[in-house]
Amino acid sequence: MNWATVVFLSLWRMVACSVLGAAVGFFGDAPKSPPKEPAKAPPAPAKPDAEKKAVFSSAELARLEAFFGAWSLTETHYSPSGQVVATVKGTEEITWILDDRALQRNYTSNPESGVYRAQGTLTWNSAEKVYQGVWFDNVNTFGLSAVQGAWQEETRTMTYTMDSTAADGSKTSYKIVERFEDDENRTATTYRMDGTSLVKVLEVRYKRAAPCPGRIMIIDERR
Repeated sequence: MNWATVVFLSLWRMVACSVLGAAVGFFGDAPKSPPKEPAKAPPAPAKPDAEKKAVFSSAELARLEAFFGAWSLTETHYSPSGQVVATVKGTEEITWILDDRALQRNYTSNPESGVYRAQGTLTWNSAEKVYQGVWFDNVNTFGLSAVQGAWQEETRTMTYTMDSTAADGSKTSYKIVERFEDDENRTATTYRMDGTSLVKVLEVRYKRAAPCPGRIMIIDERR
């Protein structure tokens, strides 16, 4: 390699290094990957319906909360002479409907003749100051039975009168006394009203089938 070639290569290295250094200074270091965002926590699970606030328009409706929930039951049927003629097991599911303005009762039992099903409603009539409701089942084909009731706080008892229509069009009236022994147990005794006499025809013992869902109750004092 002659002298001229050596000088040329040396000058070329100097120029190349100068150009490369200027480029790095102008553009800066190579871009870095952006830092990863930390993983977001999963959303909190929705609260179950049982934790919703139940807003009652009156203290009378709030009292009906004691009936709310699932119940197991045992029916005891009586003859006119007072003898036990049948014992039947069943269930009842009681829920609030119509924006907590009424209770709906879904009743099922299993007598030997087949499955007995019934539905009823109960609410407070603030004009007449009385509990009112209806009852209908898969046995009666002559219309709804009308129910009226009064609550006794001292004994935690609801006393109803119920009017039913028989196949021949005659009216039969019943008195039903439904008493809470405690929060988990209640007993409903049905009597046929025969003039001034009461004839016991049915006793139903209820036991709460599951813990009653805790619901926050609010009585709207503005109504």
